[in-house]
Amino acid sequence: MKKLGIAVLIILVIGTLGLGVAGITGWRDASNAPTGWYKTRVADAALYPENFEYVDYATEVVFDYEKYPDLVDQGLFWCYYDETLGEVVRLDADSDEGAALVDPDKPTIINVHGMMADGHYNEEAYYVNTKIGTAEELGITEDEYPVQMTKLWLDAGYNVGIYNYNRFASETIDFAGIEEKVWANNGKNGIRYRSADGTLHHDVSPYTVAEHFAADYIRATKKLPDDFGKKEIRVAAHSMGGEVSAAGLFLLTELADARVGQIDRAKIPSRYMMEDTFFAVHLKVKGKWTYGGQKGLICRWSGNVIPGNDTGVTTIEALKDLAANGIVMDYYSYTASFLNGLMTDEMRADLVSVSAYIIIDPVYDSYGKGYDLVSEGHNGVRQYLLCSVTNPYDAAADLTDEEKVAYAAALPTSEMAALVGNCWQQTGGASTVTTADDVYIMNTSEILGND
Repeated sequence: MKKLGIAVLIILVIGTLGLGVAGITGWRDASNAPTGWYKTRVADAALYPENFEYVDYATEVVFDYEKYPDLVDQGLFWCYYDETLGEVVRLDADSDEGAALVDPDKPTIINVHGMMADGHYNEEAYYVNTKIGTAEELGITEDEYPVQMTKLWLDAGYNVGIYNYNRFASETIDFAGIEEKVWANNGKNGIRYRSADGTLHHDVSPYTVAEHFAADYIRATKKLPDDFGKKEIRVAAHSMGGEVSAAGLFLLTELADARVGQIDRAKIPSRYMMEDTFFAVHLKVKGKWTYGGQKGLICRWSGNVIPGNDTGVTTIEALKDLAANGIVMDYYSYTASFLNGLMTDEMRADLVSVSAYIIIDPVYDSYGKGYDLVSEGHNGVRQYLLCSVTNPYDAAADLTDEEKVAYAAALPTSEMAALVGNCWQQTGGASTVTTADDVYIMNTSEILGND
């Protein structure tokens, strides 16, 4: 038990997505902080509170589990594979049992799911789509297939975490009603969630989903050995989870600053992998982009209207901050992505500037199992990325950048960092899940419309 604590286009967007804290601690003298790291603030000023004034997240940002007992399945969990059950088991990250699963000598990945219309009674299980791939491709036995992608990462030697916010992501077709919870508590829905029977619970926390992400993460690290973080930590987010993760990671960099000192800089993630992530809805009409989300949202932790009065712009601003503070980012989408097409030109240019921007082409119908790119490509991006860990990177090989990018998640973060600022397009190997046969070209000018 955890501790207390826009129209057809819009329909398509929604369908795509569905597939898928109060005292102020204030400024602290750096001499009293657990780290001497000072972050660089480069985002829109509206994201930052004055004087680094933040609540104590580990103690203040908690749900009332006595009042809302079904929230015990929300938050951060560490995973292991139970050979007897033949499935992945999750344990609370803020429990001793969960913490015992984490080996500081291993790298770590935390997966964050997207919008889930059925999230009030289902959790994301991270299975490989049974219509794609083969056991041989993934290096597993036939009796292991279909396989949970979590197991692939466990087998690759990673600590694996899962961040659940599915009860808060269950807003049926209201994507903007989920976005608001990431940044603000003054949206039309407030901080509400849905129980398995469909009952809505309103104003369950004064804090946002992103703030709970940060709080859960900090509490989890407090239970881990002091040397946790000596191996890299990654976050991989899908769809709506991209906003949750961008905001949550932004907060962690703030809270790691010596003027706050709530977490050591070495313990926050150093790589953020985006799986066809959401940047709000923007429609171009008569040459002008129009935002289709909620306006007037007040960033909970800063008290300011969010940057650009636009959740997508706000997400981009958070990513700028992450890049300025050493977090390496790789973004993956696909040729037919609705979500990618909803970014403004300016947003896309900004995204390219802070990430390795990679476009795949998951035409997995070649397996002959009824796979449909339009309805399943969104999740196909996540499956592509998470399955790429099964094709290990050969550090001794003399590879071109085009060859390196094909390794996706298996590419070491230091190598991915060198690809940031450019765009890459898959031109070969698109009919298979494995990355072993993938071919890419760099097409930055084409993507940015500079030809």
